[in-house]
Amino acid sequence: MVREHVHARTAERLATLEADPALVAHHFESGGRVGEAAPFLLRAGHSARSLSRVSEATRLFERAAKAFEVAGDKSGACDAIFQLVRGRVGTEAEALAARLEKLAVTDRDRARARSFQAGVDVDAGRFDAAEVAAREAETLARSAGDVLVHAKAVQVRLDAAMRSGRVGPDIDPLLVSFLETTEKLGDFEGLAAAALYCGEVEMLRGRPAESLPHIASALGMLERAGLLRYAKARILAARARAFVMLGDLAQAEQSLDEADVALRDAEGAIGAQAHVRIARAEVALARSNGAAALTALADLPEGKGLPRDVMTARVLRGEAWILVGRREEAAAELGDLADDSLVDAWLRSRARAGRASIDTTRTAR
Repeated sequence: MVREHVHARTAERLATLEADPALVAHHFESGGRVGEAAPFLLRAGHSARSLSRVSEATRLFERAAKAFEVAGDKSGACDAIFQLVRGRVGTEAEALAARLEKLAVTDRDRARARSFQAGVDVDAGRFDAAEVAAREAETLARSAGDVLVHAKAVQVRLDAAMRSGRVGPDIDPLLVSFLETTEKLGDFEGLAAAALYCGEVEMLRGRPAESLPHIASALGMLERAGLLRYAKARILAARARAFVMLGDLAQAEQSLDEADVALRDAEGAIGAQAHVRIARAEVALARSNGAAALTALADLPEGKGLPRDVMTARVLRGEAWILVGRREEAAAELGDLADDSLVDAWLRSRARAGRASIDTTRTAR
């Protein structure tokens, strides 16, 4: 009892001194006041994430969610769970989405729940369902005045449009809306994301040269913030892909070397690591080096990472197999992806092209 009292008083004192929120939370928890630890755990999670300590941030957000639930603060729990959307896929993501829906009380909570569900749907390739959920989230976010959730809902709609191949003029209003909402937030990461989306749309339109100014803008935003190294690596990987499309492999490799430096101290950044490895495989394929592409992909095709990254790796692996003479395995892999409606449109197109090249070779023989 005395020890708990000392911990609780220490937590109160540290809180007034604006000490490390993780330390404040530890003393509140040790003092038996778990509910009071919750907001400090949430702040500690954001701090860890900004320093690219992704796994640590995830653990802190999970602890915050449980602490808020213990305190009976459903909205607080929703806030913490909403931060866990990054990197969660499959049944784990579905379970979190259901948990968020159950806890939602206010319009803001419901907006977050629908936005989270939209993200789960788009990761699973359910693009129409993602669009519906994201629109619902937008409406609720406007009602609640939550600009952050509004921005995330627009981002999911962009993901659904891009991954389903809808990159014509109709996507431009979404890009503008995403930029406007991130400008309202004044968030460097959000502004960088908006610029990156513009660049990626240009690449999907087959205009890599036009993508480079947007990518440069995204990098500039993050460099001004001086944090989020794993996000910088993700953008550098996009720049490398643009250079591959332009045939400038030296610049592509330089971008990836910079990305490796950015990732050096980024712990748990699975998504960013996957993007860099995929871009390295693209460079190897552009050099007709199938063995190097397979080395770059390593165990990615076996399921480590977001579904989109895994599918991309599978397509690249199929192309690499063609180069190293394993055409039957390539035909099976690419054929499976080419006919899967849940696979991104541009990946299906690429898989079909690879399968067609195998068929042409067979016919010639």
